[in-house]
Amino acid sequence: MKISRSVISSASRCLGTAALLGAYLVSPGSANAQTTIQVPSGFHATVFAGGLSGPTALAQGPDGRLYVAEEGGQIIAVGSGGNTIIASGFTTPLGLAWNKHVLYVSSTGQVSTLTPTNGYRSFKRRVINSGLPTGRHQNDGMAFRNGWMYLGVGSTCNACVETDPRSATIMRFHYDGTHAQIYAHGLRNPYGLAFRPGTSQLYATDNGRDDFGNSVPTS
Repeated sequence: MKISRSVISSASRCLGTAALLGAYLVSPGSANAQTTIQVPSGFHATVFAGGLSGPTALAQGPDGRLYVAEEGGQIIAVGSGGNTIIASGFTTPLGLAWNKHVLYVSSTGQVSTLTPTNGYRSFKRRVINSGLPTGRHQNDGMAFRNGWMYLGVGSTCNACVETDPRSATIMRFHYDGTHAQIYAHGLRNPYGLAFRPGTSQLYATDNGRDDFGNSVPTS
């Protein structure tokens, strides 16, 4: 089940049992539009996949399937044959990203790799980094460039002075999890990371502190 010219909506940790929605370009009058969701002119929203529980992160695989992390610890591959569990037992996986033919999973305090074998029918799991600081938040999304894996590491509290300099930062590592460095600091919970195509500019979404009320955006 390949996604053509599509943009998959961000998955929320608070969805519970949920479906994934795809927003895509269509001609006027196409069927399956969801009237309860507002999308820009020329786009329609449809249900792409159901039967999921607390999806937290999405990543398009080299095999054409969409890979989904669930808050409860499972990694699901969504394809034409339905949903397939490819790994389980992760503690709150919030980051999921393919780097070439290896799937990286960011879960509480660690980063693991899932390397496919036998035509993506099974995956070999390996922890490449552990002992990252956690608390109220943890490590989140990932991005890859020029031999480095960039990782958002959230604060351990709502608003405080951190005792571990790695907290509330963007860190980077070699693809095997070694050579840890702090790349950016002064953040709080950098949940999503992405490089602007064709550049070295790294963008991050930073979830802000919760004690300012509704007058200040928190994400």
